[in-house]
Amino acid sequence: MNAAVEKEEQELCMSNEMFLALQTLKEDSEATRVFEELKRSSGTYSGWELARTLGANPEALEKTLGKLKEARIVDSNGQGLDGIYYLTDLAFQLRLIQAA
Repeated sequence: MNAAVEKEEQELCMSNEMFLALQTLKEDSEATRVFEELKRSSGTYSGWELARTLGANPEALEKTLGKLKEARIVDSNGQGLDGIYYLTDLAFQLRLIQAA
């Protein structure tokens, strides 16, 4: 495969990732609320700390964090609310798009 085709495929993949991320935030107000809190803060929270800060139901928050991970907006170093959640590179790109 030549370099131009490979670059085009990478851009298309990124476009699909960005589309999924934007769609997730558009369709899920709780995911947007979590994303906004992570943006407002230093960008990292433990799951339990995030639940306390947002006053969120822990089980519902765990599902929301799972959606955000699936959309590659956040990642974590552990499972469930015991993990530390942080914004991904894609999330930082979303911040730039939203600011524009």
